[in-house]
Amino acid sequence: MDPVAEVESKSRRIWENFLIFLGAIFYLFVFSHGIHGDGASRYEGMRHLLSTGELKPIVYSFVGPLVSSPLLLLGKVFKDDFWWVSRFNAFIFLLSVWWFTQNFAKEWPAASRRLLVLLLFTASMFPKHTTDYYSEVFSACTLAVTILLWSDRRFLLGLVALCLSVWNTPGTLVGGALVAAYFLAKEKRLRFLGVLPLLPAGIVLESYLKFGQLSPETYVSHVGFKNLLPYSGQPGFSYPFFFGVLSVVFSFGKGLLFFVPGLVGLFHAGLWKLEGKERDFFIAGLLYLGGLIMVFSRWWAWHGDWFWGPRFYLFASFLAPVMLALMARKLALSVPWKIFWVGAVLLSIWVGAQGVLFGQDFLEDCYRDQVNIVDFLCHYIPEYSVLWRPFIVLPSLLVGRRIGFFIYFLLVAGTVLYSPVSQLLAQGAAYLRSQARKFAIGWRV
Repeated sequence: MDPVAEVESKSRRIWENFLIFLGAIFYLFVFSHGIHGDGASRYEGMRHLLSTGELKPIVYSFVGPLVSSPLLLLGKVFKDDFWWVSRFNAFIFLLSVWWFTQNFAKEWPAASRRLLVLLLFTASMFPKHTTDYYSEVFSACTLAVTILLWSDRRFLLGLVALCLSVWNTPGTLVGGALVAAYFLAKEKRLRFLGVLPLLPAGIVLESYLKFGQLSPETYVSHVGFKNLLPYSGQPGFSYPFFFGVLSVVFSFGKGLLFFVPGLVGLFHAGLWKLEGKERDFFIAGLLYLGGLIMVFSRWWAWHGDWFWGPRFYLFASFLAPVMLALMARKLALSVPWKIFWVGAVLLSIWVGAQGVLFGQDFLEDCYRDQVNIVDFLCHYIPEYSVLWRPFIVLPSLLVGRRIGFFIYFLLVAGTVLYSPVSQLLAQGAAYLRSQARKFAIGWRV
């Protein structure tokens, strides 16, 4: 190896490890953590259970809160339980990313694993989601772990992880079943059939313990606000599937196309030719995401209600960075695909940055009028999307710790994109020179 290149490689390794360390510090100690909405109900339900021994009849699962319960003990030693519990999702995410990259240590070189970590840290919806106590982070991370455990033929551990994931968010039942079906077909082992009844059994059991009935109330009993949209104000799974899928994928304020643009990489034929763990994660991950879309597209609150971004599809922010990292490492990308890769990473980093910089600031107009609510503005109109609203109102809130957030995301963007952008610029300059030479031939007075 060229000594100069070796020095540059070592410098880059040190720099990227520093950014990863800094990112972990941001996730745990600098981002603004809280417990709101559904998370507050889970938090109070857990405290009530531990203090009285009774299951409070809340519509949300106790699985995630029970896993986080040891943090209450830490709160008696340092800070308080609110401080620890509000960071539960950050702990889960960081542990999952560490375990995930370690699991690929034999297949991926260190540079590719560092790229994946930086993409997960910044080019995803995780920065925003880990600042609260909602259920999606735990379910998404345990599902990612499930796929790799089963890919390594560690059936029992994978089974536990999948059960925790699905029981924590019952709406993921179909997605979890599709993952089990994939490994059933791949491994040709009948024990995966036993997973299918086990998943709904845990959901039904918790419903019986809380409400004394076998039918879970998590999604059926909720009713939305009535507004100008023709299918609003209906309960349960009343939304037309066709319009739900269009909204989940293409809506400006909640659409996966804008929040997780890396998913477009599934149209690259090279990803479908992967083998081993990479293929398992790609195929099983897409099946799981498809299951989420199948279920939540029909729910009246397909948008996740008053929450930033496409809340229920957080797993896409695990899947897309893996796909982008695979494209960068394994595939010989054409110029159009290189341009897509740069654009997808750039937009994804803005998604991650916007979530912790502004969140749902400047969107109060969508929920100000409780009589004739206009929340659909924040779902469908570009000017009211969380991604573009800051550019409309020109916020002057980039102060204090937000300056640090902004600088960190810029540094990661520069680190990840410097090489591919330089290559594209060099290719573009070479193309223009060749075209100029061709154009210059044959001229005469």
